[in-house]
Amino acid sequence: MKQSTQVPQRPWRVGPLPALAAAVVIFLLSGCATQTLEPLDVSDVQVLTVAERFSVDTDGTYHGWWDQSQLPGKPTNLIIFSTKQNKVIQRIGTPPELTADNYSFLRSSRWANNVIIVLDPARNRTLETFAVDLDGNPTTGPVRVITIDGYEGWWNSTPENGDLRRLPNETVAVNTRSNKVVDGYNRTTKSTKISYTVHPNPAWPQESVIIIDTATNKIVDSFPVDENGNPKN
Repeated sequence: MKQSTQVPQRPWRVGPLPALAAAVVIFLLSGCATQTLEPLDVSDVQVLTVAERFSVDTDGTYHGWWDQSQLPGKPTNLIIFSTKQNKVIQRIGTPPELTADNYSFLRSSRWANNVIIVLDPARNRTLETFAVDLDGNPTTGPVRVITIDGYEGWWNSTPENGDLRRLPNETVAVNTRSNKVVDGYNRTTKSTKISYTVHPNPAWPQESVIIIDTATNKIVDSFPVDENGNPKN
């Protein structure tokens, strides 16, 4: 009976193939590095306005990109928060219950008074913000609080002729929305930090900044402002 002879297994040769692959990769990478990319011309692209990107129904439901067809990686569990109402006004999908960190973020002093925030609660990340008017319609207003450093006018300026005789020496600007001093100036000391006790008066113009001459406690000027202190036109 003829005995079978076992043929030894030949080991796989792994040396040349990886080397060849590496050479191909190097060639490809070096090929990409030499390519020149043409910049995309977006000069004719029309940027959508806030009113075109978002809308609100008569029942207060907001619509936007979250209503469109599902895209890979698109967040689906969101909340819509109103800074004016200080509460969640709409839920999209099945978002988790808000945490203390979520509320701390939403109720931060950074936001303006009438802003809609679209939040991904799971990541505590803002995906969209836009200002709305008193009726809830999207506007192009600021979404962050704008810090007003002060106001300039004839009461704290120097005329071209240098004659200061008829100008108040010290004034303060009081916002009648809060009845707080928001600005001041003393011509003698050049200081803007004026100690002044505000005594609110119902006769003062509402939603305005009034300029008070501290020597007489009389209003020498006033102008209307919005909720962030910006002078209205």
